[in-house]
Amino acid sequence: MKEKASSLGAGSGLGTAAAVVGVYALGFGLATVAAALALVLEWWLSLLIVFAVLLVLALILSLLAKKMVKKGTPLKPEQAIEEARLTRQAIRSGHGS
Repeated sequence: MKEKASSLGAGSGLGTAAAVVGVYALGFGLATVAAALALVLEWWLSLLIVFAVLLVLALILSLLAKKMVKKGTPLKPEQAIEEARLTRQAIRSGHGS
């Protein structure tokens, strides 16, 4: 059990480290895109274009997320509600006898 816990801890630590390195890699990738655009355009314009693309992407993702969350709610446990209704009905019919 102790061995599994230490393995789980090490795995989650490595996963966190991978996520942090991935965020830095994404930042460097976007900086590279801006630098490539700066070969043709002014630096400020290159940065503004990368910013605008990221902003539009964030907006699209947030709208999709909102749509999916709205589609998944409200969460109703239909089976549990039906069981409660049947139980209530059984109790009422049992008390009436």
